[in-house]
Amino acid sequence: MIKAIIFDFDGVIVKSNFPGAYVLEKLLADNGIKKSVKDLFPHFGEPPRQILQEMLHKRHVEKIMKEYTRIMTSDNYVRKVKPVKGARQAIVNLKKRYKVSVASGAIRPSLLKVMKHTGVKKYFPVILSANDVRHGKPHPEILLKAMKKLKVKRREAVYVCDAPSDVIAARRAGVKSIVVLTGVLDRKTAEKMKADYVIPDITKLGPLLKDLNRRLQFASS
Repeated sequence: MIKAIIFDFDGVIVKSNFPGAYVLEKLLADNGIKKSVKDLFPHFGEPPRQILQEMLHKRHVEKIMKEYTRIMTSDNYVRKVKPVKGARQAIVNLKKRYKVSVASGAIRPSLLKVMKHTGVKKYFPVILSANDVRHGKPHPEILLKAMKKLKVKRREAVYVCDAPSDVIAARRAGVKSIVVLTGVLDRKTAEKMKADYVIPDITKLGPLLKDLNRRLQFASS
């Protein structure tokens, strides 16, 4: 039976992929690396420090991360981020039946500020960020840590996500991946990556999990 939902954040609960990508695009351009937002999307889900290290080959990464953190925690950036339509109510409903957590590749200061701004922080007793793990996605560390904190087994958890590295991390962690189409991946790409399930957005998560648990219960009887 599914007992816990681990949520990615950007692109799943809030519409923040484009604002975040534009920040990275500008910082890279300022340091001589021309990458479009489209170029950056395959890296989404990975921690920003990891992306910058890959793109800049470790040149001035710490200095750039300071500027990245300043921008991503600024009121100007935070105000641009809006919740996915229906996300808050969906989380309220799901929390009645499942343990919930956030496992995001975002930096913790920005993640917490945006969660508070969008009114969802209070619903999550477990919040994990890039700052809480040694290895970023697609490494499964953040998901394994979330399951440990939630006190659930791999077969009892799902990861709701939107990016390529998320799907890979879920597979490596041994949990089912549920891709929402409010983020980076489209249905065709998600299915090609062998995501376990694909849904339009998290408002459709409740019925999917209810059906999945019904089938799991039938299979075990």
